[in-house]
Amino acid sequence: MADLYQYHRDKAIGNWMRNFALFMLMAYYAAAVAFTVSFYCYGGRPNYDGMTRDMWGVGLLIWLLCVAFTHGIFLTQIRDFNSHTVRWLGLIYVQWFIILLLVQFVVKSDPLYKAVAESFLDVHFWLVFFVAYALMMLPPIVYRSVQSLIVHTKFNFA
Repeated sequence: MADLYQYHRDKAIGNWMRNFALFMLMAYYAAAVAFTVSFYCYGGRPNYDGMTRDMWGVGLLIWLLCVAFTHGIFLTQIRDFNSHTVRWLGLIYVQWFIILLLVQFVVKSDPLYKAVAESFLDVHFWLVFFVAYALMMLPPIVYRSVQSLIVHTKFNFA
């Protein structure tokens, strides 16, 4: 029993703490990228009056980036893509569009009524989204690739 406790104390809990610390660093990095890239590339542009343009679009962009990042991290952790997993993922992804359609068409008293289409039809909005998302997903992809490389070369003696 003492050996099991020592193993958990020294190995398992240490790995959990290391993974949690790496995840927190990755999350702070992703949040900084989502805000900074969104604000300076999309919302920091002044319009013809000299006012900072479209802070609603910046908020929508940050929200979409955070949701996409969360789901991207979730997708990188799935080991078995079967029909059940694909159905659940489809249901989760459809919820984004239901919320956006409700804001766009249903709630006429909302100040953001018809505001979703203004952002979604802007090419600059989507360019900023994909560049920021690629920057946000870079650390998890690099980490997983290096981790996979280490595992495959550690046990491959051929």
